[in-house]
Amino acid sequence: MTPNHVHLILVASDEIGLSRAVGETHRRYSAYINAQCNW
Repeated sequence: MTPNHVHLILVASDEIGLSRAVGETHRRYSAYINAQCNW
């Protein structure tokens, strides 16, 4: 495993839900990284 990416195992009831879940995960992780690096 490399520390520069993550793997998600998701099960959604519809395609929109999956898209929203991945999008929200990306937004939160990006905000975390930006805060850690003072960007």
